[in-house]
Amino acid sequence: MLHPRRPHHDRQSGARRRLLAPAVVGLVLLVSACAPSPAPGMVDDPNPLRSTLIANHYGTNLSFTQTDVAYGLGDQHRLDVLESPSPTTRGTIVFVHGGAFVWGDKSQLLGGEHGALVYQHTRGWDLVSVGYTLGENTYPAGYHDVALAVSWVKEHGASIGLDTSKVVLAGHSAGATLAAMVATTPGATTPYGTVPRVDGWVAVSGLHDFANGGAYITDPWGVPAGHRATVSPVAQLDANDPPGYLVHGDADPMVRPMQSERLHARAVAVGANVRFDLVDTGVLSCRRHEPLCGANLSALNAFLS
Repeated sequence: MLHPRRPHHDRQSGARRRLLAPAVVGLVLLVSACAPSPAPGMVDDPNPLRSTLIANHYGTNLSFTQTDVAYGLGDQHRLDVLESPSPTTRGTIVFVHGGAFVWGDKSQLLGGEHGALVYQHTRGWDLVSVGYTLGENTYPAGYHDVALAVSWVKEHGASIGLDTSKVVLAGHSAGATLAAMVATTPGATTPYGTVPRVDGWVAVSGLHDFANGGAYITDPWGVPAGHRATVSPVAQLDANDPPGYLVHGDADPMVRPMQSERLHARAVAVGANVRFDLVDTGVLSCRRHEPLCGANLSALNAFLS
């Protein structure tokens, strides 16, 4: 549990996305077919009651309260804000969208895939969705951008109305990978300064072991083969890192659940505080690459609170 403290974007064209997506998905499915499922006993949170689930489309009727706020000098250094309407203040969740590091957009937070995270704005969380460098062979620019965005929120977020008493980093797919990379490397050097320490992190359907089963992302992103084992979150995580929360669907065809299982196993081995919610019950669509609609919301709320 996190303890509360007291009192542009680089978009790919539609044509490019259509050309890249079939090739990426095809290779992902090939990798997935050979990948094992998480080992029994490596999951922390029990299956949720159906009555507590939040649909992925929750929040699609909402609009950002601020858009294209600059957090750096680059065209991609922009963020959108969803301020909480609640009188309760809990902090700010910084969200990183997915897209295999080569496509996607910060507007995806309200695009119908992340309802359980968007729901947090009703509980007193301000939400920020960040843009970052996209494209083939751009590693490690996205990592540097996300670290810069978190630093900006911590240092300047209050000036635009954010509650920065606690800052949690969250992401989906490639964004989950970036969130885990930033969360597990506080103090590392980037062109913009040092990587800030967050109060916690949530990784949904992330790839955390570049050296094993991750060619479909690491090749386009450009992580050198010789570096994959050392820069992966499974290598960086240690007992001094902030607490984390993993969510993964057991039938994910894009990033197999072994990726979260490996990071959780690393956490157990080094004594890090990382929980793992494997979504393995309910409708199949909520056990695939967008699993928050089957996640244990009570457990996620408790972690954040």
